[in-house]
Amino acid sequence: MVARTPLLLDLAGRRVTCVGGGPVAVAKVVPFATAGAEVHVISPTCHPDLAAVATHHERQWQAGDLATTPPTWLVVAATGVPAVDDAVHAEAEEAGTWCLRIDGRGPVAVPSVIRDEDLLVAVSTGAPALTKRLRQHLEATLDGRWADAARTLAALRRDPGVRAALAEVPPAERRDRWRRAVDAALDPSPSPPSPAEVLHGR
Repeated sequence: MVARTPLLLDLAGRRVTCVGGGPVAVAKVVPFATAGAEVHVISPTCHPDLAAVATHHERQWQAGDLATTPPTWLVVAATGVPAVDDAVHAEAEEAGTWCLRIDGRGPVAVPSVIRDEDLLVAVSTGAPALTKRLRQHLEATLDGRWADAARTLAALRRDPGVRAALAEVPPAERRDRWRRAVDAALDPSPSPPSPAEVLHGR
C-alpha cells in the first residue's frame, strides 16, 4: 500500500468536479455535497442521487474542463474508462488540483468513516473488505460516551472562558488539565467531575 497522509478537509463552498455520473461515483461524491461542496458532474448521464445534489453538465469530458471560475479544488475521475480517467488525472496534476480516482490509482483516497457530529473516525487498510469489517468493529465498540465527550470537549475548546482560563497556564499543566477533562468526560460514574471545572482548575 502506498504511504498516505490522512487529512480532514473543509469542502464548504469549494468546487468539486466529478467526471462520470454513474452509481460508482455516488458513494464518494454525495458526502462532498453534504459537507457543503459545490459539486459539478460532467457526464452524458447522471445518477438521480448525484443529480439531486449537483449541477449536471450533460456532455462528455473535454480538455480544459478544470479551468473553472471559481477554481476546481478537487476532481473525481469516475468514468470507468481508463483513457478518460487518465486524461482527467493528467490535467489535474498539471493544474495542481487534487484528483480522486475511483479505481484507486490517484493521489487521493477517501476512507471509511464513523461520524457522529464532532466525532469522526476514519479507517483505511488498503483492502476494502477489511476496512469495512474494521469500521463495523469500531462502531460496535464505541458507545455513546465517545460522541458525547467529543461534543462536550469540542464546545469547551471553542469557549472563550476556557481559553482565557488556560491562557496563563504553563503548557505542561494545560496538557494535564485537558487529559483530566477527557477522563472526566468519559467517566461513567454517576457524578463525575465537570470537564469545564477541570479546565478552569477548580
